[in-house]
Amino acid sequence: MRRCFTSKPTSLIAGLLTGMLVAILAAPLSAQPADTANGQHFGPYYDRSHEVTITGVVQEVVTKHVAGSPVGMHLLISGQNGVVDAHVGTFLTKDVREALHMGLPIQIVGAMQDIRGKQYLMA
Repeated sequence: MRRCFTSKPTSLIAGLLTGMLVAILAAPLSAQPADTANGQHFGPYYDRSHEVTITGVVQEVVTKHVAGSPVGMHLLISGQNGVVDAHVGTFLTKDVREALHMGLPIQIVGAMQDIRGKQYLMA
């Protein structure tokens, strides 16, 4: 049997890797600071000057998005001031996500933010 190849696999792989390298280098590599001078920003804004520390017990771990709330995991924390919805975001490690469970005593630092008429602790 005779085999016929139109191009060498090595050349094809080298071409694909070169194309990927060019695409990566063409993308901006640094984040731009948020423009907060005029009060316009994308998504919830974390205001460090209003940080608070909440101590309580995890009442519920919410992983599914609820319409109107910030995207990402939320912890409902029962503490001295009632139940607080703490937004912990989407970038928690797998180990941290698995460690968070109902009944866990917790201390969390964040800034309270009003989003669509509801208060969230942006942790």
